[in-house]
Amino acid sequence: MATTYTLELHDWSKHNIVVTDNAGNPVCTGDTRMCNPRVTFQDPKSEEVMATATFPMFASNVQLTMRNTVLSMSKQGMFSRSYSFTTSTGESMTWHTDSSNVTCVDSKGQTVAQITRHGWTGRTRTIELAPGIEEEVLLAGVVMVVVQRKRHSRRHERLGTQDNEAARVNHHLQYDSSFI
Repeated sequence: MATTYTLELHDWSKHNIVVTDNAGNPVCTGDTRMCNPRVTFQDPKSEEVMATATFPMFASNVQLTMRNTVLSMSKQGMFSRSYSFTTSTGESMTWHTDSSNVTCVDSKGQTVAQITRHGWTGRTRTIELAPGIEEEVLLAGVVMVVVQRKRHSRRHERLGTQDNEAARVNHHLQYDSSFI
């Protein structure tokens, strides 16, 4: 039977990532800001740092450090939405992202974890882990959601800039008599 968690993403609260179990008990909380290239996960009971994910500015790798173990999640290909990593037990896994869901497959191609988006805002997601999957896969999945949100945010910033520029040019063409 799969283990199910709920992931909630908040914008301005202290812990803007909260992962809870089926009973609603917090499993971990995370703190990230869209401009900050780091995510810190904490144990909600002790406020102890469980893991830290670092997003290098110009690299395609994400470093996830948990209890003196470093997972390097490497992007696969220039335009790919897949990140591969090797667990602390030596198993190779790959996270695939699309516009709404994130899926993790093992080296045999079997789905071991899936994150499903709910609602149009995407602030609530369900995380399902196959039996026997380690905590590091859960945290790596949350990191992939952050990567997905960062990419989505940058894309909308670029589109917004282009839309504003197009509106400015259109306004200029409408009211500049030299174009008539």
